[in-house]
Parts: sequence; C-alpha cells; structure tokens
Amino acid sequence: MKKSYICDFTMRGNAGKYLMIMTVSYIKLTLNNMRRKILLAGLCLACVLQTMEAEKINDVEYTLSQTSLIAIVGNNRSYSGNPTIVIPRMVTDSDGKQYTVTEIADSAFYGNKQIRSVTIMNGVRHLGVGAFQACQSLTTVSVSSSIADWRESVFRECTSLKSVTIEKGIESIGANTFYQCSSLASVTIPGSVASVGDYAFQECTSLQSVTMEKGVGGIGVYAFRGCSSLASVTIPGSVDSIGSWAFQYCTSLQSVTMEKGVRSIRSTAFGDCSSLASVTIPGSVD
Repeated sequence: MKKSYICDFTMRGNAGKYLMIMTVSYIKLTLNNMRRKILLAGLCLACVLQTMEAEKINDVEYTLSQTSLIAIVGNNRSYSGNPTIVIPRMVTDSDGKQYTVTEIADSAFYGNKQIRSVTIMNGVRHLGVGAFQACQSLTTVSVSSSIADWRESVFRECTSLKSVTIEKGIESIGANTFYQCSSLASVTIPGSVASVGDYAFQECTSLQSVTMEKGVGGIGVYAFRGCSSLASVTIPGSVDSIGSWAFQYCTSLQSVTMEKGVRSIRSTAFGDCSSLASVTIPGSVD
C-alpha cells in the first residue's frame, strides 16, 4: 500500500505538523533573503547611476564619474561645435570640479559631419571601436602614444582624411582602422607597432607612401589590399609575417624590398599587382 507524504505527516501527528511548519518557515526565509538581495542590488545600481552624469564641456559631451573623478567622451554623433576638436587630459565641470579624461567611447563621433581636425592629448588611454568612423569631413588626426592599442574601425570610412600622425609608443593598429580612407596620401608606422591589423589600410586608394620603421612586427591579412596608388614599399626585417592578400590589387606597385629578417610571406600577399617589376626577397624567408 502506497502512502503520500501528506498522509504520512497526518499519521505522525504533531511531528508532521512541526515538519511542515519548519518547511514553510524555511521557504519564507529564503524568499525574504532573495528580496533583500534584489533590493540591495537595485540600491547599488542606483548609487552607480547617481555618481555618473553627462555634461557638455566646450561643446563635447562627457560622462563624468563623481566617485573616481574620471571623464569619458560619450555620444557626440550630433556634435555641432568647433570643427577643430582637442580631447584634453583634464576637463572641468560647471561646478569647478576636475576630471581625468581616460577614454573615448565606442562610436562616440560616428557619422559626424562637423569635425575636421582631431587632436587627442597625452593621458587618454582608450580609443573605442568606431570612435570616429564615417566622419566624412575629418581631414587631420593626431593621437597621443598614451593610447597604446587602437581598436577596430576607429577612423574607418573617413573619406576626407589626408594626414594622420601615429606617435611612437603605439603598439597596435586595429582591424579596419583606416579602411576606405580614400584621401589618405601617406603614413608612417613607428617601430613600436607590434602588428598592423587585418584590413587596416584596405582601399586607401590615394595612399602613395607607406613608411614602416624597424620594429614593426607583423602585417595582417588584406592590410593594404586595393591601395591602388602605392608605387613602392620597403618591409623591415622585424616583420615576422606578411599576411595573405596583404598587398593584393595594389595595381601601381612596382617595387617591393623585404629586408633580412622577414620570415613568412602568406599566399597571394602580392596577388594581382599588375605593375610589379622588382621584388627583393631575403634568404630569411622560409
């Protein structure tokens, strides 16, 4: 004969009732603890939100942290102030309180058509994904070396960009950083750069001069693909690998010099370079 737990509690009399009371009490205690945790989490979130506030300083929108006294360049897609922007190391709010500018948020100026020149001062440490992407009036850029790693697509599709200063100390140029910057005429990549990211300069159709200093570590896939105005390039021996399709469709490329130390040339790295007449390959290449 099968017995249910309820019947069993009934048969046990006071012991069963006591067990049921203890079970219900435990459930109530658990629910109360959960409510307390949810309430505490909500209060913590509210505290965080209260310590972060947005304010325009010199027409640029910043998110200010009242507790850590840091400032993040926020959503400025509709920025309409001075077309020459300087992102400083420190900013001062309307109450006279000072903040350290640490980063420019992802897509901060995406698609803005007002800005023409950007200077990012020493001290700013992070440059967000697509921070200045598709800023089609932007012509000149200078970025401090305090931003060691450039994220993806930072200046992608800035079709008027003609001049960019990459300071020594910058360690990597992210994927798609200058993709389709069709007015960019020359670039110097300092030896501190460990890697030129995939697609970094793809379809920079006006790029005539690329100077890579000794120390540059690697060239990603499609890095300079479609740079149809590039006539010559010298690759320093510090470059360990030239990625697949890195210089494909560089149709004006006539001369390539690889210095001793280059070890690997991936497939089709110089494919469809129809004007190529001279290539120097060192014995270090596997």
